[in-house]
Amino acid sequence: MNKCTIVLSLSLVAALQVNAKPTDPEDCGHPFDCDAFSPGLYADPYNCRKYWDCDVNLGGIHHICEEDYLFDDKNKYCDHPENVNCQWRPICDDCDKDCYMQTTVAPTKDPNVSTTQAVDDKDCSSYCKYPTGDFEIGCCNTLFCKCLNGKGTILPCQSPLTVFVERIDACDWDFNVACCKA
Repeated sequence: MNKCTIVLSLSLVAALQVNAKPTDPEDCGHPFDCDAFSPGLYADPYNCRKYWDCDVNLGGIHHICEEDYLFDDKNKYCDHPENVNCQWRPICDDCDKDCYMQTTVAPTKDPNVSTTQAVDDKDCSSYCKYPTGDFEIGCCNTLFCKCLNGKGTILPCQSPLTVFVERIDACDWDFNVACCKA
């Protein structure tokens, strides 16, 4: 009876792993370390259409939203693009190519008139202290402003557990940064 139970248990584990893996897109050169996070769903920082499911037993499982849906990091599910704020995450194809930034619909007073205005969520030129360099966007932020010829672009630190420190021109663990402790 023990042999039967062991074989059945191993078969069940193998079936769960086989069913989960084929639907998962490859990481496209952007691996995600789920060991650094508690179990749950996390937005893929390189593509608003993707998210990671961090599971204690299965590790990190990479998912992509179906059709043209985007991953809503606030609500932790895929939703229609007009209901999702991608913030600084680009919208890309299945392997993070042909990317573009999300546009937003500007509200109008007349409900019968629709005005669509493209918004560059990655522009941070107002943070450029000098024409060229990397600058903080507030203290204890995983995003920073990279300026070139006075034009700023918002970029993320490689790890979501690090924050940009202008003084060292690099991302560092948040526990090493004084203002993160305040």
